Amino acid sequence: MTRIYLSFCVLLVVLSFYVHFLSATRTAENDPKNYRPMKPIHSFRSEHDKFDSTYVSQFHKEMHILQEERYKALHYVEPHGGEAWWAPFDEADVSFPVAPEMAIRVKDKYVIGPRLMKNMQEKFIIYAAGIANEPDFEEAMGALNVSVHAFDCTIPANSQFRNVHFHHWCLGRESAFENNIYASHSSNKTFVFKSLSETKKLLGHQHVHILKMDIEGFEWDILRQDIINNENSADLPDQILVEIHTLGANPHFVPQHLTNDKGRAVVNELLLGLWKRGYRIVDRFINPSDRHCSDFTFLRVHN
Repeated sequence: MTRIYLSFCVLLVVLSFYVHFLSATRTAENDPKNYRPMKPIHSFRSEHDKFDSTYVSQFHKEMHILQEERYKALHYVEPHGGEAWWAPFDEADVSFPVAPEMAIRVKDKYVIGPRLMKNMQEKFIIYAAGIANEPDFEEAMGALNVSVHAFDCTIPANSQFRNVHFHHWCLGRESAFENNIYASHSSNKTFVFKSLSETKKLLGHQHVHILKMDIEGFEWDILRQDIINNENSADLPDQILVEIHTLGANPHFVPQHLTNDKGRAVVNELLLGLWKRGYRIVDRFINPSDRHCSDFTFLRVHN
């Protein structure tokens, strides 16, 4: 009887150490400071840098399944209070790493397929929503001789940028700017908004290869209405470069009514919606000055 009791005690001690180890590991993994991009498994290269689901290894297929189940399970995390509020991007891991030579980085933006851009030139269409006084990305892409269209209704209508077609309206659906620093410093009396579909029709574009958005919370409506709920798969961009803003983001830049319900659970719901439309996270960069904002590159790998 004494042996059984001692064995039971030893088992409890071992289990206790194991549970503590798992808990510590999970905490470390969830700390954004410890985030490291996954190493590429292979280049996912085909002619003209096209990407196709047939280039996904068995490892990636299994990882995709696990990641989707993770989003589903964590969709129900309480979006307000505690860790759910403080760490909204904990589950937003890179799920489709690519080889470094397949991409270029312009500040906090990570772009896939520079060789394809050079091959297609002006036939390669980039929409860049939100430019303000930081045209680094737009001008860098324009230097590749691709067709770059920038949209911003908060800056002067006569703004000019190198190798960029500027349009004086904001992408999305009209909403209040509140105390947004860009709008409050603008000389404009009114702000014009046009939807993504309306803009494409107006400019005569059937397909946009890259959609870049840095629009201080207005990205949520575009991602939901024009991407996730868009029934026309052929209408979806190949890449989405977007800074996602959530609950707690700096109110001087982000209207609070756009993000006051965007906690961790809602972020996971958005990621799952994009997942189902074929988008995978290629890069994630949490804003070092505001952890409630994070830049993402989503690559569409299948229909």
